[in-house]
Amino acid sequence: MLSKTIEYMILILVILLTIMFVQHQMNRLIQAKLKMSLFQIAQRLTTAFYIFVFLLLLGGFWYVSYLEQVKHQEYERFSKYFTRVFASELSQMNHHLLNDATSETDETYIRILRAMTRWQHEHPEVLSIYTLKKSKDGNNYFVVALATDYNRNGKIDGKKEQIVPIGTVYKEHIPELERAFQGKFSMEKEPTSDQWGESISAFYPIFDKNGKVNAVFGIDYNANEYKAQIKRERNKGMVVIFLVFLVSYILYLLLVYIRLEKLLFKKYREELEISQHRFKRLSEVSMEGIIIHSEGKVLEVNEAACRLFGYTADELIHMPIQKLVAPASLQDLKTFLGEEDMSEMYLRKKDGTVFPAEIFRREYDYYAKKVSVTAIRDITDRKKQEETGRNNALYRFS
Repeated sequence: MLSKTIEYMILILVILLTIMFVQHQMNRLIQAKLKMSLFQIAQRLTTAFYIFVFLLLLGGFWYVSYLEQVKHQEYERFSKYFTRVFASELSQMNHHLLNDATSETDETYIRILRAMTRWQHEHPEVLSIYTLKKSKDGNNYFVVALATDYNRNGKIDGKKEQIVPIGTVYKEHIPELERAFQGKFSMEKEPTSDQWGESISAFYPIFDKNGKVNAVFGIDYNANEYKAQIKRERNKGMVVIFLVFLVSYILYLLLVYIRLEKLLFKKYREELEISQHRFKRLSEVSMEGIIIHSEGKVLEVNEAACRLFGYTADELIHMPIQKLVAPASLQDLKTFLGEEDMSEMYLRKKDGTVFPAEIFRREYDYYAKKVSVTAIRDITDRKKQEETGRNNALYRFS
């Protein structure tokens, strides 16, 4: 199993690579649309986000450590309760009478051995239980140590799973064990290994009738099971951190997108205003009437159009296009509106006067929608000249 630090470094790497990839894509998008960088359009927001991610990753390591510590404390609380209760019972069962010279046929030993065997069967989460005493020369030795199914295969097999003989010296130096001999409960912070395998242990002092520490009651937990529990908490913490990062990053990107949309809209409006101003200047000096219309209604007109039809600009705006067309040309209007082309039709002024006109229509974007821009030229004089020309031609040939 990887250490907490290595796993957390992998998480940090995943988050940083995610940020680098997405920021790069966002930069490309913004460069293409605004010729600016992400940092330029959202400097404060981006700085705040980077600081938040730094604090999240910094605090996240503490959070993961906290969850692991909470799980370890759960083991400690159970172990303290379990060992205190059974250490008290062992005192009442005269455990202090046992020593390295006690025979394995001793009644007290057998009674305690049976009691401890029952306790272990009642608590399968505990790998093994045993008692230790300290010899006159300072060595720790086993007093009662049960047969233990270390490989969890449901049976006692192999030498190391058998009952440990009374007086067997335990050579490993464990600070927590020595603390228990001083009269205090203690539990290891990390699993350790000995000749019976890897485990994590807790110890509680066994007092004699005079209140002095006579022995220590110890319990072992399976190291793999303990590590799996710790890793589960670690993974839970890392998932929470990644989800917090993901939600915050989505929120950050949403705010950046809103900022981008505002800048794009501002740019579009500026370009549109420039375009409209250019159109207005051109239409004002144009001798032709200019009408901007959409969905059958007038949106804008120039002065020439007002003079041509005899309406004011306010009267023309929002007026249906059909009202400006003579009845004889209404059918032509439907055809004309369906295509961009030059056409001739008869139009009608405010006073009801009908006149022939040459019309040219084009489609443009106007405030984010398609509109028609139509140029109108009064060709009454040209029609009269054409009629006069035809009459003169007929007169010459007659």
